[in-house]
Formats: sequence, structure tokens, C-alpha cells
Amino acid sequence: MKQKAAASSSGNQQENKNVVRWIEILSAIILSLATIGTAWSAYQSTRWSGQKVRYASNADSANLLAATLGNRAMLADSRNVDLFAEWSSAVILGNQELADYLLERFPNELAVATQAWIALDPMNDPSAPLSPFDMPEYRLEDLDESEQLLVQVEEERAKSSAASQTADRYVLLTVIFASVLFFAGISGKFKSQIIDLCMLALAFLMFLGVIAALISYPVI
Repeated sequence: MKQKAAASSSGNQQENKNVVRWIEILSAIILSLATIGTAWSAYQSTRWSGQKVRYASNADSANLLAATLGNRAMLADSRNVDLFAEWSSAVILGNQELADYLLERFPNELAVATQAWIALDPMNDPSAPLSPFDMPEYRLEDLDESEQLLVQVEEERAKSSAASQTADRYVLLTVIFASVLFFAGISGKFKSQIIDLCMLALAFLMFLGVIAALISYPVI
């Protein structure tokens, strides 16, 4: 009986050693992979944070240029209004020489719009626009470019916001990977194999979840 008990005890000890060995092996594997995942997530978070700053900088530059061009367009528009007012006064007063002189010196956008407006015979056609400034031919290049830049500003800001969200998600993955490292690291430290296995299983499940999320995220 004593021999059987001794053999049984020896077998249990060997089985326990095997379980402990497998816990250590699996723990080491998870620790290694989680360490790589932590480094990769931190790297991606840094890269996406850099992208966020770059997009935000592009938006600020485009916004500044749009404001400059918009102000320049306003000045040009004010100048054109003054020129057209002087030309209208010369026409009303019958000073054709002054009217022709002013018309020849109209900026291109005002000259094209005014010629198109005159062709509509606005003095006799009530459906004609009230002035050349209401004509589709009247377009300021600076204003058009400013509007295009404002669209670009919104696009760059949207990209910056998306990059910021992606960077935050990678930060969250880094935190979860750190939790995996913690639970995998403490498995095998308890006297109870059940607790060790629970810690290892928890680390493994968290690792699978974070890997699934990691695969779905964009990389740069």
C-alpha cells in the first residue's frame, strides 16, 4: 500500500510539474507576443499623432492663405464697384469719352461682365440683372481660390480629427497589451494551479481581443 501511495504521489508531482511547465511556456509566449504588440501600438500611436499635427498644420496654412485671398478679393470687388459707379455716372451724364476711357481700364473680370451685361440691354429689359456684379461672368480668381482653400481646410481638419482618433485607439491598445503582460506575468506565481490557469486564460482572451482590434486599425 505504501508503495502504491508513493507511486501515486510521485505521479501527481510529475503531473503538477508538467502543468507548471506548460503554464510557464504559454506565459512566455503570450508575454513575448504582447511585448511586440505593445511596441507596435506605441509606434503607431506616435506616427498617427504626427499625422494629426501635419494635417492640422496644413489646415492652418490653407486657412491663412484663404483669408489673405479673401481679403484681396474684397478689395478688388470694392475697387470694381467704384469704377463701375464712375462709369455709370459718365454714361448717365452723356460723357461718352470718359465712359469709354473708364471702360477700357476696367479689370478683366469687370470688363467681361460689363460687356455681357450691356449685351442684355438692361435699360430696356427688366429681367436683366441689376448690375454686372450679378452676372455669372463676374468672377474673382482670388475669391474662387479662397473658396477652394476653405474646402481644403475642412478636408485637412477632418483628416486631422480621424488621425487623432486612430492615435487614441492605439494608445488604448497599448494599455490593454500592458494588462495582458500583467496577467500573463503573474500566472504561475500562485500556489493554486487553478488561479494560475485562470490568469493565463484571462491574458490569452484579452490578447485575442486586442489582436482582433489591432488587425482592423489602419497603419502607416
